[in-house]
Amino acid sequence: MSGLQTLAEHGTGLCLLAVGVSNGAVAVSGAVLGAAALDTYLKCANRGAKRAAENALKAMAENAPDLQAADVSAAQNLIQTTPLNLDPQQLAAAIDRYDAPTVVLVTTFGDRYTKAEPGVQAALLAAVSAALQAIRQDDAFDRVFVQDMVIAVLREQGALRKEVQRGREENRDLHAQTQTMIAELMEKVDRHKLSESLVIALARKYAEGSPMDFEAAYAGLERALEVAAEARDRLPGNVSDAVTVVERRVRELNDAGEVDAAEDALWEELERAEAAQLRLVERGLEQVVLTRNVNRAVALEMKKWTLEDGGFQDLQVVQDVWYVRGRDKGLRFDLEVSIGLAEVCCGRATTNDERGTALNDKGVALWTLGQRESGTARLEQAVTAFRATLEEWTRDRVPLDWAGTQNNLGNALESLGERESGTARLEQAVTAYRAALQEQTQDRVPLDWATTQNNLGTALQSLGERTSSTARLEEAVTAYRAALEERTRDRVPLDWAGTQNNLGILELAFFDKTGDETRLDAADRYAALAREVFVEAGADHYVSMADDLIAAIAARRAG
Repeated sequence: MSGLQTLAEHGTGLCLLAVGVSNGAVAVSGAVLGAAALDTYLKCANRGAKRAAENALKAMAENAPDLQAADVSAAQNLIQTTPLNLDPQQLAAAIDRYDAPTVVLVTTFGDRYTKAEPGVQAALLAAVSAALQAIRQDDAFDRVFVQDMVIAVLREQGALRKEVQRGREENRDLHAQTQTMIAELMEKVDRHKLSESLVIALARKYAEGSPMDFEAAYAGLERALEVAAEARDRLPGNVSDAVTVVERRVRELNDAGEVDAAEDALWEELERAEAAQLRLVERGLEQVVLTRNVNRAVALEMKKWTLEDGGFQDLQVVQDVWYVRGRDKGLRFDLEVSIGLAEVCCGRATTNDERGTALNDKGVALWTLGQRESGTARLEQAVTAFRATLEEWTRDRVPLDWAGTQNNLGNALESLGERESGTARLEQAVTAYRAALQEQTQDRVPLDWATTQNNLGTALQSLGERTSSTARLEEAVTAYRAALEERTRDRVPLDWAGTQNNLGILELAFFDKTGDETRLDAADRYAALAREVFVEAGADHYVSMADDLIAAIAARRAG
């Protein structure tokens, strides 16, 4: 076997291990892999690896024909004797700079590469460049490469940082789950022939837009890829040649990962081509999902609304579409757009009813997003929006709207109170809920009355946990039991189970204050009833909530 062939095989093994591919399976990214692991890998019967090495050898012979035997031997020895310590996050960053071969060499060999003789540097660079090019030609290896890069981008931007702080065993499980999720996403990418540069660019956008929130980053990335796939698969419409040219240019820029440049190209065309504006606005609304550009999403919806000669209610419908999608799918971007559209509605409202509706919609969107964030700024803004709503929706003019807003205000105040050490916000929440119940009576709006009673119980329970007496906890019992008068199992099973679970948590609070073990027996009964309904409904999130309560009860018994 020639020295050049051996170097090609070692370079291929190095790159395969660097991107987390080992014997056809995904390995933990960034692991420290010594020379023994490399030798073992090179000996495995993997036809894809052998084919990649053969292609690497061919590329080296064509692109670096003047390599000296001594330099080839020295480069080969360096690979064999150096432990591998390569972070795929660095490779992910290198994708944009097109210098992945250099990143592999510098991060792996450090001074041993940068201070090597020029001939040895040239041999190493030729081997790694050829190997990367070769393994990327193999669909199986290329897919894992891009998959690992997406995970690395999410971790690099902080979306997985809090999970990484867990124990080693949990972190291994997390990595496996993350690999599975991204692998499923990559199947869609392959099916629609989306480029790797686009996938990585979108991963970076949504990781930056959802720091410390992997679920939101993943959900945003998934939707962005769906939008990109729909745009790519769409056949050209019967419009002007100029628009078709722009769409083609946008596709090319997206495939290159230049999503911001693609959005800019669309925006410029909107300014120039009024006759094709509606078509381009629709394409632009797809593009802003890829770039997470909230201001342009709002502007584009307003352009579309103007072009379609919409009224105030039409604009509210658009705002609600963004809100519902953001709420139900956990999409932060959509919630941010819904807030922006609600603000526009506030500015365009001409009557008390319109202003009240817009302000209430804004408050609800702010509260929903604020619950997903660790800070309190959005929740404070929600409180301000709801209080402004009450100035438009007065009790004497629209009593039920006024009551609904009091309940919303109570929700925002209760969320703030849970994050603060004092009790002022929780007391204000109780006041708001009780105000709502003055108009939301049981005979008038029974289910709304029950919902507010349940919310009141939650606020009272939180207050009771922060005081020495059980008075507030007793008030919470009264509120929850009132809610169950209308929240029956046959009528609204999930709501009924939710209140049962709340009663279980309340019994646990009584035990913590009194030490009365009969409270634990009661808590067990409530939790079991709630869990039974959650399981019947297939509501996995709520099943986990009931399981957490059951585990807490068991811990109290043991402790």
